Parts: sequence; structure tokens; C-alpha cells
Amino acid sequence: MVKMFEVEVEFFFTKGKSVIYEKLFEGATIRDLLIVLSSKYEQIKDVLINGNKGVEQEIVTLINGKYPKNGLLTRLKDKDRVTLIPIVAGG
Repeated sequence: MVKMFEVEVEFFFTKGKSVIYEKLFEGATIRDLLIVLSSKYEQIKDVLINGNKGVEQEIVTLINGKYPKNGLLTRLKDKDRVTLIPIVAGG
């Protein structure tokens, strides 16, 4: 039997902060989460996925308020809080 767990996801995009809860399979990574989110939420797909290049690297990702040690390959666990903040440039 495949085990699942739930993470809290905070988005900080153009309209402020949004929070959702997402169920993932045991062993899922940040990269897996971003792929799931991009397939479920069309309005943020362009921020999460960079065309043919795959998962976007221009997003600040925090796990429980800290930078993940293994980047997108960091494994998530039950009750983790994932914060996604796009990098904004301009002047």
C-alpha cells in the first residue's frame, strides 16, 4: 500500500499570500510538488514550469522557514510547510 502525506503550501505571488494543502506520495520531493501544483493550477504554471526547461529555478523555496539543503531534490514529509516566492526583478 502506498503511503501519502500532506504538506501546507504558501504562495506569495502577485495577489498576496495563498495557502493550500496538498497530498503527496511518500518520498516526494520539492520538484515533485512543483510538478503537481503546475498541473493542478493553470494560473501559476508559467511561474513554476519554465517551458521545455522543466521546473523553474527562479523561485525561492523554503521548507518550514529554512532553505532546503538539497534544493529541488529535498524530500518532503508530513506536515511540512513549503513556501514559494518568485524572484522579482526590475527597478
